[in-house]
Amino acid sequence: MPHNNFPQPAWIMVRYFAELVRYHDLLFWLTVKEIKVRYKSPVLGLLWSLLVPLVISGILFVVFTYMFPTPNLPVPFFLFLIVAMFPWNFFSSCVACAPMSVLEAGQLIKKSRFPRALIPLSIVAANVVNFIFSLIVVLVILTIMRLPLSGWVWVLPVIIVAEILLTVGIVLLVASLQVQFRDVKYLTEIGLLLWFYLTPIFYPLEAISHSPFLIRAVYLLNPFVYVVELFRAALLGGLAERMLVPPLLSLGIAIVSSVGICLLGVTVFRRLEPKFADQVMG
Repeated sequence: MPHNNFPQPAWIMVRYFAELVRYHDLLFWLTVKEIKVRYKSPVLGLLWSLLVPLVISGILFVVFTYMFPTPNLPVPFFLFLIVAMFPWNFFSSCVACAPMSVLEAGQLIKKSRFPRALIPLSIVAANVVNFIFSLIVVLVILTIMRLPLSGWVWVLPVIIVAEILLTVGIVLLVASLQVQFRDVKYLTEIGLLLWFYLTPIFYPLEAISHSPFLIRAVYLLNPFVYVVELFRAALLGGLAERMLVPPLLSLGIAIVSSVGICLLGVTVFRRLEPKFADQVMG
């Protein structure tokens, strides 16, 4: 029985999280399996998680340096790009793989009893491994280029956790909705493409500062704007002072929006989960 002063929905959510923690061993093995399956065939294996964002950054660097020059920045444009591309690549890789994750685990779902959320969560966990590896490489590049340490570097672990929570929320949301509505996969692909262009990855956020107020307000509803801006503030000295939204306010918005989206994703997944056994492939 929940405590009398503890709201029933909150108690249900706590129990759900407790159940996920109880199956941490299964999450570990699902994550290992996800990593092995993903990098078993490619010759370069895990290096693809580094090469893809580097290649995309290189293409964007050429386009927006020689064809459509961007405004002057206090840091090299390539660093400006890659510091945003690596967190974006983590997010987009997770979300792109999420829609079919529950559907394709039909046999496992029909044969075993366990929290179904562990299936899409294993995708996030596998990509966290890639992300940590990529972040180390980015830090090495910044060290080699002797970029001065930012005074906001302490924000880095906080914003990494916030991004993971945001990613978990979106992943659980699209994975559960795909079971109900088989068009979600295609909507997710289109949504990621739009999301990329509506995030200041290859252009500075100041580019929208002269836009009409309504456009700026809608644009700033994108939680990934604050994730990217805070990664840059943490890793690239001189950019925190140029942020359109002050760093501490950006951090607060990022934390609140990430926790909110995570709770939304968990709630939707939990409510749709009992029907999965009858709807998945198997």
